[in-house]
Amino acid sequence: MTYKMTPEYQKVLTKMIGEDYHEPTDYGDACVIGGCCEYKSTEMILAHCEISNRTFTTDADMMKVFRWLVDNGKWSDFFTWFARRKETTTLYLKHSTWPTWLFYDAERFCCLVAQCKMEGVV
Repeated sequence: MTYKMTPEYQKVLTKMIGEDYHEPTDYGDACVIGGCCEYKSTEMILAHCEISNRTFTTDADMMKVFRWLVDNGKWSDFFTWFARRKETTTLYLKHSTWPTWLFYDAERFCCLVAQCKMEGVV
């Protein structure tokens, strides 16, 4: 199965880890000027809106999500959800330590956590 990060997944994960999500615009990932910003002056809005959303496709983003799961006592919930939904026997045969398989693809890991969050497990 292929896992592709979507704006919906990005939004779920961004809010989950306690960061501000900026709605995409025609200008890329910067937020809509005046839309989501609490800033009043144009200079402050432009400075704030230069910050892009996380892509959740990098190792750094994956570790941010992983640490959030651990720090908030949700790792076990996620892992149990994952293990019950996936063909664990097949994964175990392919990877002698199949839980590590989760960490070899940042985008896949983050997509799985987003799906888990959207189902209300974490």
